[in-house]
Amino acid sequence: MGTSEQTQTIIVKQKRGCLSGCLITLLIIVLLCILAPYILGIGIFAFLGALIGLSNSDSSIDSKSHNKDNSSYTTIYEPKKDKSTTIVYNDLEDEYDDPDYFSDDDIFADDIAYRYYSNSRFKFCIPYPKNFNVGQAPENGDGRVFSGKNAELRVSGSWKNWEIKELFENSKEWKHTVTYERLGNNWFVLSGYDKNGKIYYQKTVYNENEGDTITVTAVLTYDESEKQYYGKMIKYVFNQLK
Repeated sequence: MGTSEQTQTIIVKQKRGCLSGCLITLLIIVLLCILAPYILGIGIFAFLGALIGLSNSDSSIDSKSHNKDNSSYTTIYEPKKDKSTTIVYNDLEDEYDDPDYFSDDDIFADDIAYRYYSNSRFKFCIPYPKNFNVGQAPENGDGRVFSGKNAELRVSGSWKNWEIKELFENSKEWKHTVTYERLGNNWFVLSGYDKNGKIYYQKTVYNENEGDTITVTAVLTYDESEKQYYGKMIKYVFNQLK
């Protein structure tokens, strides 16, 4: 074979190689154009998913701070779970896995039947007369009102706002008449007459709960004509509030 023919063969092979390279490059470009929207879409969705996950983790409320510890009340009764409830407080809406509990079994003391109420938000528990009507749960979930014949039992919890001595003195000023008072290390009792002439008996206790101080107050108000009957009730109900 002559030199010119060899040269022509080499040039043909080079052209074929260039053509093949161009075709492969063109094919890759076409595939990228087809797949680019899908790849871009997956990337966008992954990015948005990461943002949503971070947002949820930052804004979620620590359930440990609000969920009721059932073991705290097993010495009194075994709470029975029904369904979750939603309450609103401090401008936040929080879903409670454990709502307030009411025992089903009657407990008798001095011929009076009681049942137990435990509050899921502030984790306190107190007996109430079975024949008392249970009031609706307030929006802030701090307690309940129980109403009976010529009597009312109010129970509520709150976060600590004052030292106990300061709250004790303020509570005395808020009352119409104080005929009995007693101050302990983490509790105090006040009794007397309200502005309507009814007898009231109040007990307030300070309890520690997961590093926070909770104030729980129960107030029983009743007619003086029922003093003997409700005197027995005070002994049982308020001794349970510790």
